[in-house]
Amino acid sequence: MNQVMQKEVKKGVKSEHAPSGALAVAGNIVEQQAWLCKRVKLFANLGNEEITPLLLGAKIQRAREGEMLLRQEERPRYLVVLLSGQARIFRVTRDGREAVTRILQSGDTMFENVIFSPGPSPVAGEVLKEAELLCVPAELAHRYAGRSLAFANNLIKVLAERTNRMMYQIEQLTLHTAVDRLTSYLLSAMFARQGVINNFEIVCEKAMLAKHLGMTPETLSRSLKELAPYGVEVKGRKVQIKDPCALCDTQGSMLSRECRSSYKTKCKLNAR
Repeated sequence: MNQVMQKEVKKGVKSEHAPSGALAVAGNIVEQQAWLCKRVKLFANLGNEEITPLLLGAKIQRAREGEMLLRQEERPRYLVVLLSGQARIFRVTRDGREAVTRILQSGDTMFENVIFSPGPSPVAGEVLKEAELLCVPAELAHRYAGRSLAFANNLIKVLAERTNRMMYQIEQLTLHTAVDRLTSYLLSAMFARQGVINNFEIVCEKAMLAKHLGMTPETLSRSLKELAPYGVEVKGRKVQIKDPCALCDTQGSMLSRECRSSYKTKCKLNAR
């Protein structure tokens, strides 16, 4: 991760590049813990005495758009927490085609599955929007997982959730149409906003979204038009879903766990 600004995370030393409204890079360790435990699943329910060794052994790095955080077939040096900005995890085939497996936002973690497995990384990581990263050395993460039961449990939960999500993605790519995959993405994006919020923005460029959904940009455009009768309006990256329940009929139980309204009898996901 060359040509990026690095600062050791030391108690009482503030970073001039701390992301606004997110994590103060150092400063008050309690504030750091509060933000991490609230936004980062890997650090959920960790006390000060557990999270402090990780912060003191980590680095804050600032990375520019397009900067590679990890190349395919390399060994990762860090477990990375995205404090601000945006990144992607992807794989490149021998003929140069790309498969985007994850698009990451603030609070997401990267490479934890790779640093705990032997051999080189099967995927690469790249910054999509200028980002600030909390980088925990791989060897420190290994030691910490052996010492902290809470951290180890969080790690298992994160990896299990990601495995379930990948299984759902495989099902979508194998058995469902492009319109189905787009519908699933839009509903998930809506649910991620802490409830049914009908207006939101697609988090990445449409070309990147198409790669993530396993389709061409042209197919993505046609699929968006096909959703118009279901009350979906798209202007640029802005999306409005007038009737969210109208989109749910073809979706499965994975989305029902994400929807905060799925306990309601009127919700179509609830019957699945």
